[in-house]
Amino acid sequence: MAVVIGIGNFKDSTENQHCWMCKKILPVREVFCHNCDSIQKMNKADYFARLNIEKTLDVDVDLLEKHYAALSKALNPEKFQLRGITERKYAAQHLEALNEAYQTLKDPLKRGKYWMVLHEKVFDDDEEYQELPSIQELKEDLSNASKPSECDLAA
Repeated sequence: MAVVIGIGNFKDSTENQHCWMCKKILPVREVFCHNCDSIQKMNKADYFARLNIEKTLDVDVDLLEKHYAALSKALNPEKFQLRGITERKYAAQHLEALNEAYQTLKDPLKRGKYWMVLHEKVFDDDEEYQELPSIQELKEDLSNASKPSECDLAA
């Protein structure tokens, strides 16, 4: 039976794609095809979904490490030597995105900055918040922070 690795919990997602290899329909967030086990093209996912962890600032570091280790092992391009250049390319792309997500989420400062970028739309869409000087000051303090302790002081 094939091992299926997906990105995040998207059980309610109705988006589908066709496997590039066998053309079977599969959820857009799946990394591997259920039918032919081929690795799929990169898809857009936030860092939390890419590492299949809860979207929260207080990340469980042990779980983050565990998921990263399992996913990086499964996505190692060397495992796809016999599958061809296309799958090695897709694996390398997935692994690069996974590494970027991991490096960001394991560091509290980078995670906080990413959290602000991820939720920027909340502030942009609500004009009431845009006018609050405290929101502007907080965003400026966090973007200028160079150490995790400076983020704590900003809050």
